[in-house]
Amino acid sequence: AYDVARAFHLRGELARAADWYQRGISAGSNELVGRKSWEFLEGASLALAEQGRWEEVAAIATRRGEGVPGERILCDLLVAWAELHRGRELRRQDEIGRAH
Repeated sequence: AYDVARAFHLRGELARAADWYQRGISAGSNELVGRKSWEFLEGASLALAEQGRWEEVAAIATRRGEGVPGERILCDLLVAWAELHRGRELRRQDEIGRAH
């Protein structure tokens, strides 16, 4: 799925790339071989962002962060990135720390 997504991404077919990256998010490997789920999440976020689909970036990162605590920091960063581009004000870091 990653190779297909990457090929579409490189060809500028962003919607198809985002779809394929998202298909692979839950199928990402936890082993030492294969693409990791965070790589699919990163690719999907970039492809969606290039299309201005910031709400979807925040949504997939939020879902992933809630489902996989080990990826929470990356997911929080992606949500913050999307929020900035959507014109929303971010909470101060000390408030974020208390929320978790």
